[in-house]
Amino acid sequence: MTERDPVELDEITTAPSGGNLRRLMVWLLLASLLALLLPLYLVASTIQDENAALQADLESIQATLDAPVVIPPAEQALRDEVLRLRTQSQALEALGEQLQARHVDWPEIMILFGNYDPTLINLTAITQEQHRVVLSGHAQSEALVMSYSQMLRDTGRFTTVLIQAISQRDLPTPTPLPLPRGAPTAIPPTPVRVAAFTLAVELPAPTPVAGRGGAQ
Repeated sequence: MTERDPVELDEITTAPSGGNLRRLMVWLLLASLLALLLPLYLVASTIQDENAALQADLESIQATLDAPVVIPPAEQALRDEVLRLRTQSQALEALGEQLQARHVDWPEIMILFGNYDPTLINLTAITQEQHRVVLSGHAQSEALVMSYSQMLRDTGRFTTVLIQAISQRDLPTPTPLPLPRGAPTAIPPTPVRVAAFTLAVELPAPTPVAGRGGAQ
């Protein structure tokens, strides 16, 4: 039998067995996984710490925003005075608009009522109740009454103009003065027949003014 080389026998003796090789591979795999997971753990830990710091800053900012604002007494007094004056100004402005809406321009209305020929038409009475004005008078004919009422409608200043009554009647004649004895008998004056009328004129109702809100 041929003897083997001593060096080759030593190499065979020192070679690792199958079990040791498997254990070595497992340890190498674990070391690789540890080398991979360690940076990820460090990154996750850093992100968590930064998130905690940001959350603390956010809570601090929110607490600052929720805290009541401390206003110096002098500044608060000025703010209260400005608010009071603004409220009064808005109330006065609303009152002025209401008064303006309810105002009736009576000089203009009376000029319109008197826009007729006094030799043909004569107003004898003007009465007013709330938004209605009643005109009484007489004219030489019913056609003049119709024309007068239409003129009032055409002004556009009245809601309605109605002829409540119109009739023919004689104006009272003056009593003749007594004549001296022996004077000729005076001829009695001839009664004047006119068209007596009553007109109902409706004025526009006041425009309601919406209430204003409080001060902003």
